[in-house]
Amino acid sequence: MKLNKRPLTSNSIIITLVVFIFGIAITHYFYHNKKSQQLSVAQASLQQKAQMRVKDIEAAFNRSYFQVASIANLFSSSEWVSFEEYVGFINKVYPSFPQGRRISVLNYVNVNQLDLELGKIKNNPEVQFREFAIFDFVDQKKVYPASAANEHVVFPQYTFPAPPNDNFLGRNIRPDSPIGPLLYKVIESHTPMITDLSAPVGNITDKPFFIHIHPIVNNSESNTNWLTGLILSSQYIEDIFTLIDANATTDLFNYYLFDNQGNLYSYPDKTLTKSSTNTLQANPFFQSPLQLEGNQWRIIIEPKTQLKTDAAQLLLGLYITGGLLSFVVALLVFQSIRQQETLKEQVALKTSALEQAVVQLDQQKSQLKSQNIELESAVEKANQAARVKAEFLANMSHEIRTPLNGIVGFTQLLKMTNLDHQQVDQLSKIEISAKHLMTVINDVLDFSKIESGKIELEAEPFSIYNTIDFIHSTFDDEIKDKGLGFEITLAKNVHPDLMGDTVRVNQILLNLLSNAIKFTNQGKVTLDITMQDSEQSESLYLVFTVSDTGIGMSESELTRLFRAFTQADTSTTRKYGGTGLGLSICHKLCQLMGGDVKVTSEENIGSVFTAKIKLQVNNKVIIEDDTTLKFERQISVLLIDDNAKALEIVEQHLLGLDARVDSFVSPKQALTQIKGSSSYDVILMDWCMPEMAGDQFLNQLKSQGLNKTPPVVILSAYDRAHIKHQTSNLAITKILRKPCAMSELFQTLSMAVFSDANQYYSAEKPKNLSGIRVLVAEDNSINQAIIKKILINELAEGYYVNDGQECIEHLDKNHDYDVILMDIQMPILDGIQATHWIRSHKNPAISSIPIIALTANVLKDDIDHYLSIGMNAHMAKPLNVEKLREYILFYSLQSNKVGS
Repeated sequence: MKLNKRPLTSNSIIITLVVFIFGIAITHYFYHNKKSQQLSVAQASLQQKAQMRVKDIEAAFNRSYFQVASIANLFSSSEWVSFEEYVGFINKVYPSFPQGRRISVLNYVNVNQLDLELGKIKNNPEVQFREFAIFDFVDQKKVYPASAANEHVVFPQYTFPAPPNDNFLGRNIRPDSPIGPLLYKVIESHTPMITDLSAPVGNITDKPFFIHIHPIVNNSESNTNWLTGLILSSQYIEDIFTLIDANATTDLFNYYLFDNQGNLYSYPDKTLTKSSTNTLQANPFFQSPLQLEGNQWRIIIEPKTQLKTDAAQLLLGLYITGGLLSFVVALLVFQSIRQQETLKEQVALKTSALEQAVVQLDQQKSQLKSQNIELESAVEKANQAARVKAEFLANMSHEIRTPLNGIVGFTQLLKMTNLDHQQVDQLSKIEISAKHLMTVINDVLDFSKIESGKIELEAEPFSIYNTIDFIHSTFDDEIKDKGLGFEITLAKNVHPDLMGDTVRVNQILLNLLSNAIKFTNQGKVTLDITMQDSEQSESLYLVFTVSDTGIGMSESELTRLFRAFTQADTSTTRKYGGTGLGLSICHKLCQLMGGDVKVTSEENIGSVFTAKIKLQVNNKVIIEDDTTLKFERQISVLLIDDNAKALEIVEQHLLGLDARVDSFVSPKQALTQIKGSSSYDVILMDWCMPEMAGDQFLNQLKSQGLNKTPPVVILSAYDRAHIKHQTSNLAITKILRKPCAMSELFQTLSMAVFSDANQYYSAEKPKNLSGIRVLVAEDNSINQAIIKKILINELAEGYYVNDGQECIEHLDKNHDYDVILMDIQMPILDGIQATHWIRSHKNPAISSIPIIALTANVLKDDIDHYLSIGMNAHMAKPLNVEKLREYILFYSLQSNKVGS
């Protein structure tokens, strides 16, 4: 090995010396050859930079001019500009107003028009314009009236910022005043100008400056220029230079600016002197004329440092760098040659190892391919199992709900007949058992949807009071039967109007409260509702705390509490029943809503469940869909809403409609106001208010015995059906739901106030469905019998077909129906195909008939599909008789509206 290294070392030394010497020679050549070129390049570069600085300065002048011109255009294009509009426009034109600058608007007015102009100026609301007057300022005195020149006066109308003294606004500027010749030159020519450079003036400005003078010309009369005023704007000269990139200029150059009067401004010295160009070098480094509005200046630019010295130092550094680089390259060549043979040996070894690795990699690829095939097969089997599971659950739900419809339907119908106490009790137990079975089915379906990730949360407006009413209506009877105490408390900080999935919120409470009542035999159950701030300004955490005095749980039982299909122990299931899914569903729903469920419990003492969910606050009370609406005359509105934010929003919109509004957060104060003054045209009020509910307010209003009770309009996020139920004996004009469109609010209030035949909305339910014509498509004879019995009891006219084919054949012969009740799964032609045929029919009397789907399919995808193909509503089996009655009544009324 040693013998092999000696020639390698000798060759590397020779090659290294050759490379080093060659590098030094090239560096020396380029140093001398480029030295002179570098100086000329640096000279040209500085010249180019100086030229660019001149362009920057010209651009700064132009930008300053266009800012002043834009203010002049504002006055030229407007009949009148108020002081507030003037200041607002300046703030837009100058996002950061330059210190020491002033912009004034001079009015050029014929003496015959002077009184008219003074009236407009005094009409400004600002204090300084109340006693605005035109005056001559002579010997520090005000002289009235102002003396005219050529039958015109010129005076400052507006200025920004505030004037330096009380003798500024309204002061008449005559041709013989100091600035008069410049102003009247622009007045005569109607062309803008920039004045020559000026030294600081007394206490007005402390730096050299110049002035923009721009005419305000109105071209609207006979296409002739009509001068109405001037824009006068002073500006520091140094502002022009600070507008360009300071880092790119002040470190390299000195600037000398000359005007036509021999004034010289030096920058960055910022001095103004009387001089001439002879003061500088005979051949300046760079000079250029500056073309300004109505004027022409000249600028000279000189570099601050010696160009030749800088270039030599730069090239010397390059020379040293070239030598070092040559040494480094030579050293690298030496090392490269020395390592060449070693690398050859290592490459041979690595090649052999790589060949072995390739063989092993091929074997691993073959194994991975086999594993991937098995994995894909397993995934496909899992997906197939999930599809089979979903289809099984959907079919199971449909098959169970179909006979349940018969059980529940006939139970509800039997309870409407004359029965003794024992029969009523037995039927109630049948109904409870059926509802329990429905709960089990719904729990299994909900858990399946959550587990598969197919559950979708809605974001609809709802009121927390609806949720409280739902809880009371669901559990009050059960609480009473068990002899328990039950209390719901609502914290004062809870925002009542919210955005979220009210069905899922109710489901969480349903699970928590049903468990609390189930496992509590004595004592009480309480629900506390509070609200907490969240990390997002538009969201809040709604917190439900359910406490009970029931059997409680041990620590070991708490660890299994939220697992699916489990309860505290097997004896719990045997004693109390249940699938063990309720709390698991509740837990997962809270997590989907950005929250969680926590529990504390003690055996034989009780449990406390805390559910926390994130919801949006519904501050959208009014939707602005039309901003041009105005009442035909001003109306007076009494506005009541315990939500101060909502009250303010509605009040502002009513004022925009030209209404007079008295607003109250307290219904009691509003009653006192009405008693003292009954001159209101309409009352607009919320419904759920903690101090006094809406029905209490209307009853007390009714008891006051007013000569004329104003019409009442309800604007609330509370459920309209509940409001109608609570106001069966009270007359209200209409119920509007938050958020409400502006046009709908306007039309409702207009109808309430201006319509002679003011039709009040009555919440009293019609006694039956008498005269309503219903076509029923249902293949199940039991379901058909239930619907037939319901329609007979309600005095409705029903016609019954067994499938979709019979339905469309019958409609071709007789289409005089108000509503169609359509089953989905039917032989020959199903409900979906029949609906497609109806909605695509050429006869609008057939295509517009409302269709209500009656089906045991309750998955959201199914419901969305039914509505998307033209069905108006969906009703799940088992049927709720009262809900079916309401659907038929509502859509029959819609049908009659379309027909009329």
